[in-house]
Amino acid sequence: MSLWGKIFGMNKNPEYERGIQYFNEGRFELAVAELEKAIPKAGKDDPIHALGMFYAAESHAHIGAAKYLAGEPEAALEHFAKAVEENPAYPDIYYRMGVIQHKLGAAGEALANLRRAVELNPNYFEATCYLGIILYERGETAEADEIFKRALKLGSESPSPVSKFLSDHLAGRETDIPPLASLREIIRTDAQFDAAVREGIEAYNTGSYDEAVSSFTIARDAHPDYADIRFKLGLARLRRGDHAEARRELERALEINPRYAEALFYLGVVFLDQKLYREALERFERAAVIKPDYADLQCFLGATSFHLGDLDRARAALEKSLSLSPEYGKARYYYGLLLFALGEGKRAIEYLREAAAGEGRKAAADLSFALVHLREGNLEEAMRVLRDILAAGGESADVLYFLGDCYLRLGKLEEAERFFRRALEVNPGFLRAKEKLALILIRRGAYEDAERLLDPPAADFADLFKILGDIKFYRGDLESAERYYRTSLSLNNEYSEASLSLALTLRNEGRAAEADEMLGRLIEHDPENVLARNLLGRGPFDAAGG
Repeated sequence: MSLWGKIFGMNKNPEYERGIQYFNEGRFELAVAELEKAIPKAGKDDPIHALGMFYAAESHAHIGAAKYLAGEPEAALEHFAKAVEENPAYPDIYYRMGVIQHKLGAAGEALANLRRAVELNPNYFEATCYLGIILYERGETAEADEIFKRALKLGSESPSPVSKFLSDHLAGRETDIPPLASLREIIRTDAQFDAAVREGIEAYNTGSYDEAVSSFTIARDAHPDYADIRFKLGLARLRRGDHAEARRELERALEINPRYAEALFYLGVVFLDQKLYREALERFERAAVIKPDYADLQCFLGATSFHLGDLDRARAALEKSLSLSPEYGKARYYYGLLLFALGEGKRAIEYLREAAAGEGRKAAADLSFALVHLREGNLEEAMRVLRDILAAGGESADVLYFLGDCYLRLGKLEEAERFFRRALEVNPGFLRAKEKLALILIRRGAYEDAERLLDPPAADFADLFKILGDIKFYRGDLESAERYYRTSLSLNNEYSEASLSLALTLRNEGRAAEADEMLGRLIEHDPENVLARNLLGRGPFDAAGG
């Protein structure tokens, strides 16, 4: 699967995969043929649809440029028209269409496309120059003079290479326009820029992010005000884990084009990676206004809202994502978690099962699926998922611990002990695994082994001190038991089991009044505690006078 496929967690689409392969090889005619078969197959509700459109547009742009340089302007125009149909926010293509239409004598259409290019990118040096040329030739000299002044300002502030489209035209007799004498001095060829962009895209799509960053940096330095190049460089830096530089490039892209939805989306991803949820949410919301029907964006918006505890907003966004792409695994996963948080356990299991069963599933999705089963009491189902994770090579301390916990709940102490010990081999400091293993040892009467496992406690963890108190109690060391129980309660003053154990210890020490006072306080904050109520009295049968 291609890099983009891995990023977005998409199901495999053979036509799309072949199209990307041809694109990376520079075989753009073949790429277009495959990608344009992949797009309708994916459907508009699939994230692959937008990516297929993007790469098809890029392919048409490359073919159009080649046709133009080969002296086939009509064929070039046909491909450029398809490119803007598939990617309407592409200033470069509007510019090139304007150049060709001008050469073919369609000055009105040329003027409209050049104005569109400059509208999309006001700092587009080449398009600004060519727009001035056409206006001058049409006799609209006043506006042309203003356009040329702007072009000179752009060129002097940020010297930019130009493509063969403009350099060819500037070399002709028809461009003998006085203001262009100064412009010619700041023009150089654009071959290096085109090569850098092509090499950057190829490197990115093969996972060579260092090379992609290097190539896109060359392209950015050549055209610092091209939002798309800033975006590509930012994305390459993000994949390399360079969040600060990725943020800088994406923010610069948005300064150039504030409605660049993809740049907003990935800027949100940059913040999300750093757990800056509020900042991420703001970018996702802005992007969703521009592209409300982008399933992946709605999914990230919902997931971020979920992380911030805004369950209503999360539900609305995730349901929107699933309405756009019903089989979208990532959205199904987060929707399952949301349902679980809302207490809809059975429905949550359905969504998590489908997300975990998807191609390219993540171990985290499987583990979440197992834990929901565990919370719902579906021990056999939880164990099945956990064993699948182990079989797939996911032997983490967490997975081993939860398998041990399943066996413990089923009363299979030997199997539980084996998995808790394996969890501690992977993570010797795993406190919960120590706690559960100690409980098994206590049940077996191996008090010394349990004490060695826990003492001294590795952290201020109320459960550990409670268990140490139990060990001391069973061994008859009531003074130490009391000390551990009180330490446990100092960490969690509503720990009912520790209160009960301390009350029993006090009774065994002959301190019945203190024990009864403690049991009374326990019943006040836990009125349904049956053991505390019975320990405080003589018991219901004795009270009957028998």
